[in-house]
Amino acid sequence: MRNGMCLVPSIDALVAQLPELRSTTATTAAKQLQASSHRGLCSVHRAISSIEKMEQSKQDEMLGKLKVVSTIGDRLLVFVGERLVKG
Repeated sequence: MRNGMCLVPSIDALVAQLPELRSTTATTAAKQLQASSHRGLCSVHRAISSIEKMEQSKQDEMLGKLKVVSTIGDRLLVFVGERLVKG
């Protein structure tokens, strides 16, 4: 997010377990899962971009909830032994 908050961290240990979807060997089910995931993340991006259009009290409420999501992501990184590098 623009404020530096990370909601969906990249976790190499999990990425390594995912199928290669761009290869010719990817199954139809894997490709459908990837397409659904992509649509879901697009929805999340639209929702996040709409926060800036909310009144300040609603923005504060929403950012507080997203902070919880960010904390869960940070804890997941720690759990799998990775560190989030914030720039």
